[in-house]
Amino acid sequence: MTLNEFRSRFPIFKRRVYVNSCSQGALSTDVDEAMRAYLDSWHECGSPWEMWVEQVERLRARFASSIGAGVDEIAVMPSASAGINAVASALSFAGPRSHVVIGDLGEGWDFRTLNRAFRLLHSNPEASLIALGTTRFWQAPEGLRLDAGPFVAALEYATGRKPVVCGKPAEPFFQAAAAKLGFAPSEILMIGDDIDIDVGGAQRAGLRGALVRTGKFRPGDLNHAVKPDAVLDSIANLPDWWDR
Repeated sequence: MTLNEFRSRFPIFKRRVYVNSCSQGALSTDVDEAMRAYLDSWHECGSPWEMWVEQVERLRARFASSIGAGVDEIAVMPSASAGINAVASALSFAGPRSHVVIGDLGEGWDFRTLNRAFRLLHSNPEASLIALGTTRFWQAPEGLRLDAGPFVAALEYATGRKPVVCGKPAEPFFQAAAAKLGFAPSEILMIGDDIDIDVGGAQRAGLRGALVRTGKFRPGDLNHAVKPDAVLDSIANLPDWWDR
């Protein structure tokens, strides 16, 4: 199958640049057909449970074979979050913590949660404060929303503990991506809507950085100390910019 043949299975690619691949991937014709077949079987047979389970087991076996694993080593879950929750619920969290990891908790943040993280760090001087990133805020559908960075900063201030940052804008994060791709950092262009975390973080790691005028971009970003290598109205303009 060629790349164009593969792309043709995703109708939205004909009219959109699809970048929401984290939680909701582009819908392919194959998945569309499978969903319609599932609904048809529901209408026709009521609840053909055995047939549905057989399909899941067939998928499990094919995936296990593709990665060289045993079928019993594969669990089919509705999402990564559901899988992580299932594993976490089987673990014991008794005893002192050696690490406190801060990620995107969204609206789950409250004083009790933040204070618990503070107490765990304060009670164990050897505990590490690990941040999956230090982005300050992001653009949600209803407006700007705090990201993990402010909560990491609060814990750093309260405990005097410097965070170990595993994601943006830490230089090792960008350098690891470059090494994984097999390119020198200077050969890679980072595109983002955060002038400091995306563009500045990339440039400090030796990459080039392009700023898009979408998402949380604000006109004042163009007066920032960080100067992007390119400013694009949208990621959809990337091919034209690239060809110039």
